[in-house]
Parts: sequence; structure tokens; C-alpha cells
Amino acid sequence: MFGASERSLTRSTALRETEPAPHVDTQQRLDWLSAGHGAPQPARGRTYLALSILDRYMARELLAPFGFAIAAFTLFMLINSLFLAAEYVINKGVPAFLIAKYLALQLPALMYLILPFSCLFGILLGIGRLAADNEIAAMRTSGISLRRIALPCFVLGVIMTIIAFAINEEIAPRSQAKSVELFRQIAFHSTQAIIQPYQFFRTTDGQHVIYIQSVDSGTGVMHNVQVFNIGSGYWPETLTARIGRQVGGKLVLEDGVVTTTGYQGTVTQVKHFNTLEFPLGDTSLLYSPQSAFETNSRELRLQIQNLKTGGQDVTQLEMSLQQKYAMPAACLIGVLIALPMGIRFGKRGRGVAAIFAIVILLGYYLIMAATNALGKSGAMPPVLAAWAPNIIMGSAGLVLLLLEER
Repeated sequence: MFGASERSLTRSTALRETEPAPHVDTQQRLDWLSAGHGAPQPARGRTYLALSILDRYMARELLAPFGFAIAAFTLFMLINSLFLAAEYVINKGVPAFLIAKYLALQLPALMYLILPFSCLFGILLGIGRLAADNEIAAMRTSGISLRRIALPCFVLGVIMTIIAFAINEEIAPRSQAKSVELFRQIAFHSTQAIIQPYQFFRTTDGQHVIYIQSVDSGTGVMHNVQVFNIGSGYWPETLTARIGRQVGGKLVLEDGVVTTTGYQGTVTQVKHFNTLEFPLGDTSLLYSPQSAFETNSRELRLQIQNLKTGGQDVTQLEMSLQQKYAMPAACLIGVLIALPMGIRFGKRGRGVAAIFAIVILLGYYLIMAATNALGKSGAMPPVLAAWAPNIIMGSAGLVLLLLEER
């Protein structure tokens, strides 16, 4: 009886050994890799969204070089400010904490340049490493499309575009204004706005032009002030004062003369005055105008509308407005051109990828400089001038990506 049992056990064991192994669907394994199918599933009732294995792996590969690029480009953009900081700290005795605060306030205004090129550099190095180790080729051979591989890269580009636009709109204008105020405190020991000398200022009513020869940065007292009344006739009436002060919405002139000129160019009347008050209306015209970095798109659009109403040229401001949209979008353009370049040239090493990143960066700058010059001269519409670098680089990246996908 035991012998029969042993023979039966031996026969069943042999059958199990000779049976073919269960068929494992290769496509199922690839689906598990690309979409998480077959991976341990969360318990029922839990609704959180889990990233696939592929997405997590790509994120790890991209975020390290992206973070390095942000640090490197930030340091590069602050080099000039660091030299200035050393000058003020060592030679002028400015407290180091004020310099550190100034540098920190400068950072948001630089993010519109740092983030796009960090995307370009990070994708080139990350994808280049995967291509160099034949991991991109292995993924594509396994049936994962290039579009699926590139998805995490484009997600990174979209996120950085949104972040760059938000910083440019909400954070950078306020931080830039604060940095200008802090620089006045560092350089002139005053937080008050500085009236600009050697400048002609036109009043908001368009009837007067003001010229100021020099300004005491500590007290704000103006010297050798002239006011030209250009609305009273062909030959203007001129107010010339030795001293001027801004008091509220008025320009108070002291120790001056009023000169009236006739139509034939001869002086018809000269009156001396001790004190004369000239209404300014908008006192901000005496100070440094806000740069495009100190305004968001809403404020810039309003400024353009007001200047257009007054008949002034707003070409440069319109270009600045469009650049507020175009530069954040450059994050996505950087991803678009870095992907095919990283796949094609990644096998040549990270040094080559870094060189390509620098070359593309210089190319983008050259195109931007050329289109800005054409936009300022009126040879190109401001909208096209601002968006041309993105259009050119994006088109080149799209063509290269399509060639790689074939």
C-alpha cells in the first residue's frame, strides 16, 4: 500500500515538473510599469491618486538636475549683486543683514529667467542620463511610447510655467519695489524716493515741462529748477528758481524769476519772486518711474491705456506686457526642445548636455535681443517681438521631437 502511494506521489510530482509554466502576459507587465497596473493596490475605500512606477522613477531622475540648475542659475544671476554687496559691506560699512535682505528681495524678479532655463538644463541632464544608460531605448522597446515617457517632463514644464507666472504677477513686483527702497537706504541712507536730476518731466495736463539740475539726496531739496509753460503760446513762459521743494501736491519754488518771451523771441517781462507755489497734481512724475518689474500685468495694462489716451508711444510697455506672459511660457518651451536633444545626444555624456544647454540659452538670448530691437524700432509688432523666441525655439523642439518619435 505504501509502495502504491509512493508511486502515485512520484508520478504527480513528475507531472507538475513537466507542466508548462503559466503564461505571463508581457503587455500586462508593461501596463503595470507605465500605469501602475499589477502594483499593490490601496485598500478599498481609499481614493488618493498614486503615481505610477514610471512617473515616480522619471520624477527622481529629473528633479535632482532641475534643483541643481536652479541653484547654479541663481548664483550666476546674483554674481553682479554679490560684487556690489562686498563693496558696500567691506568699504562702506553697510550691515551685512541689509545686503542679505536686498539679495533675497532681488530673487523673485529673476525667477522669470531662472525657471525656464532650469527646466531646459534639468531635462537635458535627466533625459540625457537615461539615454546614455539605454533606459530610454529599453522603455521604447518594451512598448512604452515616447509621448508617455515625456509626460512627466511636460507636467514639470506646465507646473513651472504656472509658478513663474504667479511669481511674476504677485510676488516680484512687491519684492522689486522693496529692494529699490532698501537700496536707497543702503546707498543714500534714506528710504524716500529720489527725485531724478538732469531730467525733463512733463506734467499730467501736458501744459508744462519741469527741469531739475540737481537734488540733495538727503533732504530732497532741488537746485536750479525751471518750469516751462508750453501752453501759453509759441514762446513759453519760464519760471526759474534757485531752490525748489516738493510739499504735498505742490512744487514750492524759492528765489526765482518769471520770464515772459514775446512772439519775436524777445523778453517782454521779468518778475522776481521770493516764493511761488506750482501745482503738480501727480507728484510721482518727479521720481523714478516704476519699471516693468515693479508692476504686474493688470497695472501695466492700465498704464498703457492712460498713456495711449495722452497720445504717447507705448511700444516698449506693450512689449514688456507681452514678455510677462511669454517668459513664464518659456518653461514649457525649454522642456519641448530639451527632450529630443537629451534623447539624441545624451549618450555623449553630461558634459555635452551641459554644453548644449548653454548653446541653447545663448541662442534664446540672441533671438530675444534681436526681436526686442526690432520691436522697439517698430519693425515688428510688440506681440510678435515678445513671443518670437518662444515660437522659434518651440518650433525647432517640436520638429526634433516628431523626428525622434518616428
